[in-house]
Amino acid sequence: MKDKNIILALKESLRLQNHYAEQLNSCDNGQRMKFNNIEGWINNLKSTGVIDRLNYSHQQLFRVPNVSFNPSDVLFFIGTGDKIWLDKYIVNMNSARYYVFKNNLQCVTCGISGKVFYLEKQLMQKNSKVDKFHFNLYAIDDYGIEILMTKDHIIPLSKKGQNNKKNYQTMCQICNSKKSNNI
Repeated sequence: MKDKNIILALKESLRLQNHYAEQLNSCDNGQRMKFNNIEGWINNLKSTGVIDRLNYSHQQLFRVPNVSFNPSDVLFFIGTGDKIWLDKYIVNMNSARYYVFKNNLQCVTCGISGKVFYLEKQLMQKNSKVDKFHFNLYAIDDYGIEILMTKDHIIPLSKKGQNNKKNYQTMCQICNSKKSNNI
């Protein structure tokens, strides 16, 4: 399973490389031809500072195709009930993440702002009983890459932080991963 995930991540990274190479201004067509192995390409991305964005761009999610929502359209439903029905999809609207995003769409560390919600669900893992759709908020960075926005615990649970609104803040997935369990 781990090898399969690595292959999927590499395929996605290669897809992103081809799609965003012009925007990165880090390599022209001649230089891209020189990357006949993945190691050379990864080293180039590390030197340009883009590797963090690509590390977090591959998600194990199913996205409802051709459907996106403005944040105001989704956040309007916070506090109006537990669930909403969108065509054949039922979405639970009492997630703490939605309350965090209602208060602030912007990453408290880097300042990138969530711009679009997509209706998604985790790909089913063996022995998993969770098969629910939810809204994920994404920012779009300067390279056009989607960055997942997350609910961060200001004081991590591992350091006796609480699961309550006072201990939550909005962070992009990149900043949240870098923060790890630090305060």
